[in-house]
Amino acid sequence: MSILVCTTYEHATMASRLHHQVTLLTGAAAGLGAELARQLAPLGARLVLLDIDADGLAELERELSLGGAEVETYQCDISDNAAVVATFERLAASYGHLDVLVNNAGIFTDDVTEAHDASRRREAFLTTALGPIQITHAALPLLRQSAGVAHVVNVISASGLSDTQASDNRRWSTYGATKSALAGFNTTLTAQLAPEGIKVSGVFPGGFESDMCESAGRSEEQHDAPWMLRTQDVAEVVVFVMTRPPDVQIERLLVTKRFEPVAGT
Repeated sequence: MSILVCTTYEHATMASRLHHQVTLLTGAAAGLGAELARQLAPLGARLVLLDIDADGLAELERELSLGGAEVETYQCDISDNAAVVATFERLAASYGHLDVLVNNAGIFTDDVTEAHDASRRREAFLTTALGPIQITHAALPLLRQSAGVAHVVNVISASGLSDTQASDNRRWSTYGATKSALAGFNTTLTAQLAPEGIKVSGVFPGGFESDMCESAGRSEEQHDAPWMLRTQDVAEVVVFVMTRPPDVQIERLLVTKRFEPVAGT
């Protein structure tokens, strides 16, 4: 009984911190982005969902709207700065401010993919590294209009770190490089926005179950591997970061899969 009461209290506290907060998610049509939207909707966030996949956005909007969520979707290729600027002009007209930005969009690439299509390297940098930077700079004027403590959450990857075993990028060196670039941006942005009172957080999950391999044309990649986190669990961690008290900033959070010890070893 005490656990239930505690959980209910925590959910209520999280909801109060995000209730009616204009919350923008990139890469929202599928995978982690869609799961984040599903978990944020019951907390009362005003969801603004961006993705290049218009059909996926429309399907998710229907699903969330049926549950009573306040949600608006925008098709946007975040690698195209002109498209980003045009999207944020529409956002400014609709909302006038932004409370939370979650940079989640990105694409996967690895050495096998690039052996068949070298252009994937450039596409990965444009989407995974440059895209969030362009989105953030376009969002800053709206974040500065927030009535509360605005928050930028960058969903990066353990691949963007150099001080953990989870950052073994030998099979996907380009992908690791894009995430390292985003990690560097996160660090600098944290320092730049601190005097303005805007929080910046970087979440660094290890590999997790998603459709990123299929999107990269690698449907043969293993799913549900022992080292993979569940997408739902990663989303819960991101929501946790988003719902801390205004004076609590999680600057960097590494999330990895814990393995059960094997008997006899």
